[in-house]
Amino acid sequence: MNTSIVILITGDEIIGDTAVFDDYIEVYNPMYIIDGEVGMKLRDALLIGESDKLIFKMKDVITFYKPTEILVEYYKKAVSYSNMYTKAATQKQIKYAIEDLDELMREETDAFRNIMSLLTPGSTKIH
Repeated sequence: MNTSIVILITGDEIIGDTAVFDDYIEVYNPMYIIDGEVGMKLRDALLIGESDKLIFKMKDVITFYKPTEILVEYYKKAVSYSNMYTKAATQKQIKYAIEDLDELMREETDAFRNIMSLLTPGSTKIH
């Protein structure tokens, strides 16, 4: 497998290990190439995904080419970092968000029940 930069018709640039077929290209461990204020950085394209690859139809690809060796070295380190730290941290954030939503839903359900009990004819209870 070769590391390539893939440029899509959307304008996105993705670096990853590629397998090229007649009608599609598979990009393993894909990372978006982002132009930042202080230079280029890489961002995991599958940060919240289960798979390790993206598949693009060739009609959606403008071109793909071999990156410089220094960029490949940066890419490999970025993949390693993302797999060891970024994905785990993101999973924890999602877990906390789920817990927050569960708590909010319990509070909203209690509030809804209180309002409904007040609106029920003959009810004088306040909870």
